[in-house]
This record gives sequence, structure tokens and C-alpha cells, in this order.
Amino acid sequence: MFGIGTPEVIGIVLITLLVYGPDQLPQMIKKVVVFLRQIKNMTDEVSTTVSKEIHRIERSTEIQEAKHLIEQNRNILGDSKKQIQQALNKPIHDTSNDQPIINDTNNDDEPTK
Repeated sequence: MFGIGTPEVIGIVLITLLVYGPDQLPQMIKKVVVFLRQIKNMTDEVSTTVSKEIHRIERSTEIQEAKHLIEQNRNILGDSKKQIQQALNKPIHDTSNDQPIINDTNNDDEPTK
């Protein structure tokens, strides 16, 4: 943790022992441990918050891409619908004499020409 090895920890403990004495050493170690736990908890909280925010941004981007694809598909379907409606509204011609077999009229009494 923090790139401190065993020799450094022993050196810090010895210096603390010389400065504060053997009576206050356990209290100092407890304070250092509590401080290090607080730092670890803060870094964990920051890491969690950053991860959540990154996930939220990724989801937002995915949602925007999905909306774009839906809009593209909606446009394609709308164009296809128009083409189908236009094709259905065109009269069908007999290719042998170029006469329409079905007209776009609603009068059923008149024979087809």
C-alpha cells in the first residue's frame, strides 16, 4: 500500500517510538490505521462513483444510438409504406394490349374496357 515496504514501515515505527515514546506508540499506530482506513474508504467511494458515472454515460450513449436506429427504421418503413401504397394505387395493365384490367374506380356496374 502506497509503495511502502517492510523496511520503511520498521523505520517509521522506530522513529515514532523514539519521538513519542513507548506509552503513546499504540495510540499513534491506531490513529495511523484509522487514517489509512479513511483514505481507503474515500478512494473506494471515488472509484465507485466514477464507475457508476461511466456506466451511466455508456448507457446514455447506447440509448441515443438506439433512438437514432429507431428513427432510421421508422423512416425506412415510412418510405416502404408510401411505395406500397403507390404500387397498390396503380392500375394493373394487360401486357398483351396495354389496356387496364382494373381501374381505380368504385363503380362496379360498368364493365371493364
